[in-house]
Amino acid sequence: VGGHGIDISLANYNTFIRSTATVNATGSRAINFAGASSNTITQCYFINTSDTAMELYNGSNNNFVGQSTMIGGPSGNWYPSGIKLSNAAQNTLTQNRIIHSSGYGITYQFGAKNNTVSFSTITGDASGTSGIYVEFASTNTFTDSYIQGSTAAYIYNSVGTSIRSSVLVATNPIGHALRLSNGSINFSLSSNTLIGGSQAAGIFL
Repeated sequence: VGGHGIDISLANYNTFIRSTATVNATGSRAINFAGASSNTITQCYFINTSDTAMELYNGSNNNFVGQSTMIGGPSGNWYPSGIKLSNAAQNTLTQNRIIHSSGYGITYQFGAKNNTVSFSTITGDASGTSGIYVEFASTNTFTDSYIQGSTAAYIYNSVGTSIRSSVLVATNPIGHALRLSNGSINFSLSSNTLIGGSQAAGIFL
């Protein structure tokens, strides 16, 4: 289809189980949350072969996404991702597989706060992108996950990001397992395995 596969706008307390949505459209999403809260996604499969697979924004809060697969594909847009969050809070993502073939695994931007990712595999496969990219966001947690990208985790101008009990792998020889930049503060790193590129530091602050 040319638009969103599933569009959840200003809709709360809905449940999707064992569902599939596939699109091939730049600027569209396989599943789109706009001002949508307290929804549950379980054992679903979302793919956009031309952009971001799932996006939560404009006050999409307290949603649960579990045991699901999100796959994004090549796009000319900024920050194409498996999952993208902005102005979205207290969402829980657990036991998911999150992949982008030429972009970012997960992107948090502009007011994404108090979100948690756990027990997930997160992969961003393009040169110059990252498994997770956190920008102008606060108090987000990643735990018990496998995170892979050109640089595995890139934290930019963000506050209170926590990464615990995870494996971070940089696939680019000059990529880092973890990079913090532009005033990121109150960052926490605990009980992780970090593998940087062969020509780069594992952690770059």
